[in-house]
Amino acid sequence: MTKKYLFIILPAVICSHCIFGGKIKACFTVDKSTVNVGDTVTFYNCSEYKRADTRAQWIFGDGDGKYLTGNEQAVHVYKKSGEYEVTLLMGSPEHGSETIKIITVK
Repeated sequence: MTKKYLFIILPAVICSHCIFGGKIKACFTVDKSTVNVGDTVTFYNCSEYKRADTRAQWIFGDGDGKYLTGNEQAVHVYKKSGEYEVTLLMGSPEHGSETIKIITVK
């Protein structure tokens, strides 16, 4: 008896993230860059990444940070006036990226 095999050839999708290890590009936007003390500020993570194990860490510049997973937004309330450097760190076990914006609190 002769065995017959059926091979199904699926088209291959070439993905630069798959080939090069899923590099990350940190990016965020903010709903307002100048606020009053006590206002809520919303930060939106627009980072480019493809790995499920990518993590986001927000550093708000006033000593209060927040750790999130994936592509989430963060909210923060500043309690004192001043200029604050807000940093978003995006990372996976192999790659990392960061971006910084300035928030002015009156």
